[in-house]
Amino acid sequence: MTVSITAWVVRSPSNYNLSNISGVTWSYGKQNILDDYSGWTATLYGFNPGSWTTPQIGEQVGFYLSSGYIAPTVYGYVSNVRVRYGLKPAMDTYEITLEGTFAKAGRIYGSITTTATSTLYMAQSIAALSGGLLYTDNDLSIYGSTTSAQTLTGTVNDLAQLFMRTEGGYIMEDNKMRGRNRAVVANNTFTDVPGDGNFKYEAIDFRSAVDNYSTQVIVQPTGLAQQSAGTGDYQAIVATINGSTVDASTVASFYKTQMDLNQTVPFTIQTSGAVSAAAPGAMRLAYPVATHESVTVQFRGSSYVGQIIGADFDANSTTWSSTFYLTSSLAASFFVLNSTTNGILNTNKLGF
Repeated sequence: MTVSITAWVVRSPSNYNLSNISGVTWSYGKQNILDDYSGWTATLYGFNPGSWTTPQIGEQVGFYLSSGYIAPTVYGYVSNVRVRYGLKPAMDTYEITLEGTFAKAGRIYGSITTTATSTLYMAQSIAALSGGLLYTDNDLSIYGSTTSAQTLTGTVNDLAQLFMRTEGGYIMEDNKMRGRNRAVVANNTFTDVPGDGNFKYEAIDFRSAVDNYSTQVIVQPTGLAQQSAGTGDYQAIVATINGSTVDASTVASFYKTQMDLNQTVPFTIQTSGAVSAAAPGAMRLAYPVATHESVTVQFRGSSYVGQIIGADFDANSTTWSSTFYLTSSLAASFFVLNSTTNGILNTNKLGF
């Protein structure tokens, strides 16, 4: 198979095309429920750098891949350019390192003031500090957590991670900070059955969900008494700025429902152009916009449903491959009848 990579530097009055690109790699997301989110970063590889004008730090670069399927265009900001010179010009190569909006926002340092209100105000304050690199879903004002009134100082990334812990939300690499009551659902199926029209995997890694398992979740809101849900030795501690002990208790219960699992589930699945040539759309799932999409994995007669929380991707002129990191869909907030945490209308998947 053949993979083509088209890239350009966003410049005025016209974009500058990058030539002689031989490959690209990127990664984003996290591997476990309580991990901090790692912003999207990528590296473009090429040769004969003497034929182009060197991209400058901070410039925006766009690119897309084509392999029987034109994948979405991705934009990143140049964070480094490295040139390796060989014995002669034909041996020269280059690397252009890119960072996404979330990683770029991590370079911004400042303060925000939160109030005794919903996490929407906190998210809006973070978005304002980011200069438009991040924004938020307004439904946080209806169903989100509350915050205490205080002044917080740090990078935009630090503040966004604190927002995620306080809200139980997540980051979308397309700039969104989303609440715990939102989900991204799509029908993506990976199977080990040749010719059935679904995506294919070439390797699957199972592990015990003990990595995302806790019998007790302790939420420690700044200035308030800690709140917990559950009992036992498998403890998870979450630092927040919830505005009340009642709200902190709700957040603890939310995390407890996510981590109340000990089944063996798929942790990673790997696919490539070699096995997914008949369904090249699998490439799209490696893109950050697919964060929290659902994936059905059929393995030797059994089906498992997970959510994508991160991915590693690489491509060259002949093929591409990707590793997806999953959490069990059982960790998502489905509606549960008579549950004080997941039994409230419009605050879980029944309300989406």
